[in-house]
Amino acid sequence: EGSNINFQILKLTSMFNITITISLISGFLFSLPYILLQIYKFVLPAFNVKINLKNIKDKKYCKETELKLDEVLQVSKKITEQIIKSVEATL
Repeated sequence: EGSNINFQILKLTSMFNITITISLISGFLFSLPYILLQIYKFVLPAFNVKINLKNIKDKKYCKETELKLDEVLQVSKKITEQIIKSVEATL
């Protein structure tokens, strides 16, 4: 025999809200593996620091500006020295 299940509907829109809620939750659960994969692909390059520094030394990422890594370090040292001098002057 078939089971007779009768839902008690208290509001006119409650069945619509239940349907929308179930479809949103199931859609999120079905898309969760893809969402996690995209987050993983976004975060993964941050952990490959050695590869990125090697590529910078090979000038693969600095071709547009044609700056060598040593030049960048020298400029950054000069800037930090200027900042330290200006802070010391204000004290």
